[in-house]
Amino acid sequence: MEKITIGSVTAARGEKKQGFLEVANRPDGTMISIPVMVANGEEDGPTLLVNACAHGDEHEGSMSVITLFQKLDPKKMKGTVIGVPVLHVDAAHGMRRGNFYDIYINDMNRIHPGNPDGFITERISNIFFEEIVKKADYVMDLHSGANILYLAEQVYLVDPSSEDLAKAVGGPWNVIWQRKQGEVFGLGTSMAACSRLGIPAIVLEVGGTGGRYHFLEENIKKMVEGVTNVMRYLKIIDGKHEKADNYIDINMVHLRCSHGGLAVPEESFALRKWVEEGEKLIKIIDFFGNTVEEIKAPVKGYTVGRRVFPLIHPGEWVVFLGKPV
Repeated sequence: MEKITIGSVTAARGEKKQGFLEVANRPDGTMISIPVMVANGEEDGPTLLVNACAHGDEHEGSMSVITLFQKLDPKKMKGTVIGVPVLHVDAAHGMRRGNFYDIYINDMNRIHPGNPDGFITERISNIFFEEIVKKADYVMDLHSGANILYLAEQVYLVDPSSEDLAKAVGGPWNVIWQRKQGEVFGLGTSMAACSRLGIPAIVLEVGGTGGRYHFLEENIKKMVEGVTNVMRYLKIIDGKHEKADNYIDINMVHLRCSHGGLAVPEESFALRKWVEEGEKLIKIIDFFGNTVEEIKAPVKGYTVGRRVFPLIHPGEWVVFLGKPV
């Protein structure tokens, strides 16, 4: 496009710019803003939005967006890439899932597309959708297991019209989580809100606590390569698009515990592994080491995530298990 403007950012053809989209003032007068990066291609083409850190303790996506933009050359692009490395800045400042100062809403990715007259998290979401998302033809929302979970690489979608985009990520991103018909989970996510606007949208999940010491750089590389592969698929950049060798289509089964305690995985437990119905996955022990609960696979499934932070409260996620579609 000839020129694109978002907040303080204006990028003409062949330019890469960065700046902020203002939302509202904090009590001390400082501005709550959304950092925005734009690479506007020399030639016309689709607009891809890549955003991260809707949850403030999920940093893999933020670093992936930054790394991606360091590599982009808009003079060699056909189309536009918009990057939002940190969508929920105050949540990121607190290293928490939600904004500590919003006492009513803890999760931005359950209230999209927000409300211009709502609480602050809703207002950030609303401006994000009105000023950024609606300029996009495709959306990729980057997430991780945050400070509690570790997730193997997987792609989520809630609308069948986004399946081609999900499978375009390619490479190791061959686990495709599709929302079950009638499932309420996900209705306030970025994917669902984009679906209602007719915009294909997916979520990439990888990493989280426990893996950041050993796998952070590797997971950033996976995300950057996945987004870059989608850019090839959309013909924003030249190069051969690589599909995954195979795809595993799943519905997600979230296994929760009924007892609080410490979560201890079975010795045989591993991610990206098929398990049989009834197989023991995690045990919950009390502070004396006694087993108070065993988490077993309710169906045959594919393990894609688990609790890493040991202390666990009743009702919290323990294992993410993919049931084959």
